[in-house]
Amino acid sequence: MRHHFLFRLVVATLVFSTLEAPILALTVEQSLWKRAESFLLAQSSAENFLNRGDSLYEQGRYQEALVYYDRAIQLKPDYAHAWNKRGNTLNELKRYQEALASFDRALQLVPNYFEAWYNRGNALDELKRFQEAIASYDK
Repeated sequence: MRHHFLFRLVVATLVFSTLEAPILALTVEQSLWKRAESFLLAQSSAENFLNRGDSLYEQGRYQEALVYYDRAIQLKPDYAHAWNKRGNTLNELKRYQEALASFDRALQLVPNYFEAWYNRGNALDELKRFQEAIASYDK
């Protein structure tokens, strides 16, 4: 799809640049460049990074997934879902204290985020902080 779009961009630029209406060519070219720019920006959206992280997570490629979740968070720091996914990935990597911090951040953003409370309980359980784990499960 990307190659098809770029091909159309090149053809349109060549066709319109040979016409006697250079202003029309410039207008079309600018419009196509704006569409190309929007396409590229959409490709780097936080949701796209989250989805790629999810794919890697499902394959058990946790370290790689973590990179994508971190990128999603860089683009959208208030993305509670990405913080929660980051925490799950850190749990899989047995980095429980860091996972706990990620779940806490997700819960700061969305205090009634059930899944984050549950996952927080799992991290606390791994840290042998059982009373706190039970309190998280009860939320």
